[in-house]
Amino acid sequence: MYSAIIVEDEMLVRVGLKSLIKWDKLGLALVSDASNGQEAFDMYNQYKPDIVITDIKMPQMDGIELIKKIRENDKRTRIVILTCLEEFEIIRKAVELDVDGYIVKLTMTQKEMEDVLRKSISKLNELSVPDKTVLVSNKCNIDVQIAELCKQYFSESKCTTEEFEKGLLELGVKSRGKKTMLALMQIDHYGVFYSKYEKKDVKRIEASILNIIEEVAKKNHSCYVVKENASKYMFVFIIEGIASESKINDIMVNTISNIKNTLKRYFDMSVSFGISSIRVDNHALNTVYAEAMTALEYKFFDGMGTISYSNEQGKGYIIREKIDTLLVPPALLEMLGCVKEYKNRVESFIEKGNFQVDKVRDFFVHIIQLTALSSQIDRKIFEDIVINYTGIIHECETFDEMYAAYMDFIKCAVNRSKEHISYSKGILDAINYIKLHHNEEISLNQIADLINISPNYFSTLFKKELDMNFSEYIINYRIEKAKELLLGTRLLSYEISQRVGFRDGAYFSRTFKKATGLSPNEYRKRWFER
Repeated sequence: MYSAIIVEDEMLVRVGLKSLIKWDKLGLALVSDASNGQEAFDMYNQYKPDIVITDIKMPQMDGIELIKKIRENDKRTRIVILTCLEEFEIIRKAVELDVDGYIVKLTMTQKEMEDVLRKSISKLNELSVPDKTVLVSNKCNIDVQIAELCKQYFSESKCTTEEFEKGLLELGVKSRGKKTMLALMQIDHYGVFYSKYEKKDVKRIEASILNIIEEVAKKNHSCYVVKENASKYMFVFIIEGIASESKINDIMVNTISNIKNTLKRYFDMSVSFGISSIRVDNHALNTVYAEAMTALEYKFFDGMGTISYSNEQGKGYIIREKIDTLLVPPALLEMLGCVKEYKNRVESFIEKGNFQVDKVRDFFVHIIQLTALSSQIDRKIFEDIVINYTGIIHECETFDEMYAAYMDFIKCAVNRSKEHISYSKGILDAINYIKLHHNEEISLNQIADLINISPNYFSTLFKKELDMNFSEYIINYRIEKAKELLLGTRLLSYEISQRVGFRDGAYFSRTFKKATGLSPNEYRKRWFER
C-alpha cells in the first residue's frame, strides 16, 4: 500500500477529493492533508508520502516552491498538481519538476483523478520502493482505532473505564490527568435532508459530511470524531493544560459552532448538539454519554439547530410552558364535538408529569385517535387521515412540529366533515371513488358512467357543488396526498409522484410547485422548519 497527502487551501476541494477518490481500491492510504505549502512540507518530512497531490496557488508557500523543496533530495515521490484553467504557464514550470500530471479543479471527475493516480502508482511500482505497508497502515488507522474505541466505551458500553484508558494509551493518547467532555451531534430531519439526493449518491454525501466534520474538528487536536450512524456523531474532547472549565467550554463551543456553521454553508443542513459536563481524571467518565444524550433531547422543546447542556438551568420552566399550551383546546374541536374528551386527556397527561420525548409523541398519537373516536361526526371521515397523521407525528422531531401536525389533522377532519354533509349522493360517490383510486387513471366519462348520469350533466353538477372542475379536483387531491407522504414518509419525490397518480415525475414537480409555490423537497423542508 502506498501513502498520499493532499495539499489544498480550499476546504471544499480537499473534502471533495477525499470523498471522490476510492483510495482503498487504488491501493492508496490518505495519511494526511494540509491547507498551505509550509504545513504540507512539514507533513512531507513527517510522513515521507509516496504521492503528493498539491494545489499551485497557496498561502505561506506556493505549490511550485513546495515541489522544488521536495525535489531537492527526493526524485522518487510522485507529484500530481491541482490547477485552475488560467494557470497553464505555471503548469509548464511544474512539469519541468517531474510531476506526473495535473487536474483542473473546476472540471475534475473521479475517473480523471484516479487515472492520474494510477499513472503515479505505476511509476512507483517501477522504482522498487521499500515496503512501508505496516507503517502506512498504522498511520492511517490510528484515528479509526481511537474512534472505534470511543464508540465501544461511550455508546456501546463494551469496555470498562480502565480498559478504555489503557486502549487510548496504547494508541498514543494519554487521558489520565486530563479533562474529558463529550458532545453529540444529530442531523435534524436527516431523512428530509437525504431525500434531496438520489440513493446512489447518499454514501458519497455521508463521506463528504464526515470529512468536513473531521476537517473542522482536527483544528482542535484534542477532539476525536466518531460517526455513530447516518444521523448522529460523537465528539470526544480530551484536554490538557487548561485549568479553567470556562476556557474548556469555549474550546468545545468554538469547535462545534464552526462545524454547525460549515455544514449549514456547504450542505444547507441543520444540526443540533447536546453537551456533557466535564470529567477530571476519568472520574465517572461512563456517565458523560448519557448526559450528552439528555442534553441533545432538549432540542425537542428548544427547536432545531440548538446547542444544549446537560446541566442547563431553566429547562423545566421552558418544557412546562410548552406543555401548558395544550390546556387551551383548538377552536375547531368545537365543530367536531370532542372538547370535553380532549380537556380530560390533556389534564391527565399533565398530571402524570412525564414529558419525555417518547411520552409526548405517544400523547399526540393518542389524542389524534381520541379525536376520531369521540367526534360526533361520521367516523369514516377519519379512516385514512388518522393513519396519515400518525405517520407524520412519528416523523416530527420537536414539540412544535407535533402540535402543528395535530392542528392540521383537526383542520383536515373539519373540511372532510363539511364535504361529507354538503354534497349530493352522486357527487359524494364520485369523491369517494377518487379517494380510493387517485393513484390510477381516472376519467370524467368513467366516473359519470359509474354514478349513472351523463358526462355533461356530471361535469356541470361537479362544478356547481365543488366550485372547481373535475380535473382540478383530482389534481388538488393528489397534491394533498403528496403533501401527506412528503411529511409522513421518507420516500423520494419521484416515488411519491407514482404513488399519488402522477406518471411523470417532472410534471408532478411542476404541478406541485404551481399549487404550493414550492418544489416537493422545498415543501418538506419548509414544513419541518416551522
